[in-house]
Amino acid sequence: MKRLVLICAVMLGCGGGGPPNPPSPPGPTPLSFSNVQAANIATNGATISWNTNKNASSKVRYGTSPANLNLETPEDNAMVTSHSVPINSLTPGTQYHYSVVSRDTDGTVGSSNGFNFTTAQMTPPVLTFLGPDTVTVNPGATAQFAFTLTGSPAPTVDCSATLGTIVGLSGNMVTYRAPTPQGNVSDTLTCTADNGINPQGVDSITIIVPFQPNGAVITSISPETIYFRSVGIQGMVVRGANFAVGQPVSVNHGKLLGVFFVSSTELNVSWAADGDIPGYDPGEVELTVGTATTSFLFKGNFDTMTCSTTECFQLSQLPPGVVVVYDKNTGARKREFNIGSIANSIAWDNQSNLLLVTSDQGLGARTVDGAPAAGVNYDRPTTEIVARDGRACAASDVDGTLVFYDVVQGPTPFTLSPQIGGKPTPVAIGYIGTQQVCATFSVESLHLTVLRVPQNTILWQATVNGLRKQSELNQAAAQGGWRLKIFSSGSAAGIVALLHDEDRVAAFFNGGTELRRVTLTGFPFRMEADEATGTVIIANWDDNERKTRFDKVNALTGQASALSGTVNFAATGMEVCGSSVCVANRDNAFAKAPIN
Repeated sequence: MKRLVLICAVMLGCGGGGPPNPPSPPGPTPLSFSNVQAANIATNGATISWNTNKNASSKVRYGTSPANLNLETPEDNAMVTSHSVPINSLTPGTQYHYSVVSRDTDGTVGSSNGFNFTTAQMTPPVLTFLGPDTVTVNPGATAQFAFTLTGSPAPTVDCSATLGTIVGLSGNMVTYRAPTPQGNVSDTLTCTADNGINPQGVDSITIIVPFQPNGAVITSISPETIYFRSVGIQGMVVRGANFAVGQPVSVNHGKLLGVFFVSSTELNVSWAADGDIPGYDPGEVELTVGTATTSFLFKGNFDTMTCSTTECFQLSQLPPGVVVVYDKNTGARKREFNIGSIANSIAWDNQSNLLLVTSDQGLGARTVDGAPAAGVNYDRPTTEIVARDGRACAASDVDGTLVFYDVVQGPTPFTLSPQIGGKPTPVAIGYIGTQQVCATFSVESLHLTVLRVPQNTILWQATVNGLRKQSELNQAAAQGGWRLKIFSSGSAAGIVALLHDEDRVAAFFNGGTELRRVTLTGFPFRMEADEATGTVIIANWDDNERKTRFDKVNALTGQASALSGTVNFAATGMEVCGSSVCVANRDNAFAKAPIN
C-alpha cells in the first residue's frame, strides 16, 4: 500500500503539492468588418470599400441574387485595414448583392454579407441652351453661351458653327467668335452631346451678325500687344474709316477710361487693367466701335498656369484671385477656388504637393484644393515664382533680389539672395549637373544670373547685349515681357533659355556663355522647355486669325519649326504635358497641342 501511495505522489502529484498547469495561450483575434459601402456607382461599375480591425487582403463576391453570389473579384493580397475594390462590366439598371471577404496574416478568412446596390440606368444625353434661341453678335466679336447637360454615362460635348469660330468649350459653356462678313448674315451654333446612347442630345442657336455699309471700319490698332508689370493704363490709337462723334466704343475686358475723336479715320483711347475693375487678367481684348470689332493681346506679366502630375491650375488674376483646376489628361474642368488676392504668378511643388503664389503683397501657399497652407513670412512685392523638389524661388524686382523658401519645412524665415539689381523679373528653377539652381534675368541691367540653391551663391552671370532694357521699351512706347527656362536633363541639359517678347529673340546660354540667338516672328509671348526633345516651345499670337500658334526652337542648333496644332484663344497659361503642350486662358478654355 505504501508503494502505491508513493507512486501516486511522485507521478501524479496526488497530494496537490506539484506546480499548476500553465494557462492555455489566447487564440487569434477574429476579423471584424465595418463601414461597408458602395460608392462611385455608375451604369456599369461601382467601388466597394470597407474597414477591418487588422491588416488583411481584399476580395468581393457579388451577383444578382443574394442566394447566389457567383462572381468575385481577384483577391488583392495587399495587407491593409482600409479596403477598396472596383467592380466592372456590370449591367445598367440592375440590383447587385455583394459580400466583402478578407484574409488576415494568420490565414484566417472572414466575411461580411447582406449588402446591395443598383447600377445607374443608361439614359440618352439631353443638351439645352439657356437663353433666347436667336441672338445678335457684332462682326468679329465673341460671346459665351451656357447650356444644361444630362445623361448617363456622362456625355461628351462637341460644338461647331457654320460661319463663326469656336474659341473655347469648357464645362457647360461654349465661347463663339462671329465672322466678319460684307453683309448681314445668319450663323448657326450647334452643340452635340454623345454618350453612346441614341438619340444624341443636340441644340442650336441662331446668331445674327449685322453689317452696316456706312458703319465704322477698323483697319488697325496700336499697340497690338500690351504688357503690364502689375496694373496700369495704356494709350492706344485706332485707325479705320467712318468714325463719328457719338458712336459707341466699348471693350469686353478691362475698362475704357477715355475716347478722343481725332478724325473720321482715327480714335485715341485709354485702356486700363486694374485690380479694382475686371480687367487685369491677361488674354485677348476686343475693342468695338459701332458694330466693328478689332482686338489686341494683353500679355499680362507671367505664365498663368502650373501643372502637377495629374492636374493643371489656371490662375485668374481678377479679384479675389481664382484658380480653375483641369484634369491634365482629359482637360475636364474639375473645380475652382479663391486665393483671396490678385496674384502675379503660380507654381506647384512636386515634393510638398503645394501651390505657391506671388503678389505685390508677398508670397503665399495653398493646398491643391485651395486650403491655406503654412507659408513664408515675406510681405514685399514679388513677380514670378517657381518651385521644384521642395524649394521655391521668387524674384523681387523692386528690391533687386531673389527670395528662397524651403517649402517642405513649412513656416520658416525666407532667405534673400545677394543683391542682383537691375530689376530681376522672370525666374526659372532646375538643375545644372547635380546642383539645383535658380536663374533670373534683370530687365534693366540685362544681366542673366544663375544662383546655387540652397547655398545662395552665384554660379555664373552673363550680360545679354543688344536687347532693349525695360526703360528703353517704355520710351519707345513698346511693351515688355520676358521668359526664362532651364534644361535640367536630356540633350540640352545645363542650357538656360531666355525669351525677350518685344525684341522677338530667344537666346541660349551655357556656363555664362551665350551659345546662340534666334530671331522669331509674330508676337511671341510664352515659352516652356521640352527636355525630352531639347527644344523650347514658344506661344506665338496670330493677330490676323486671332489664335495661338506654337513654334519649337532647338536649344542645341537654333533650328526653328512650327507645331501643327493651334488654339483659338490667347494661351496665357502654358506648360509641357508629356508629348503635348497644355494651354489655358481666363475664359475657361483648356486645350492640348501635340509636340511634333
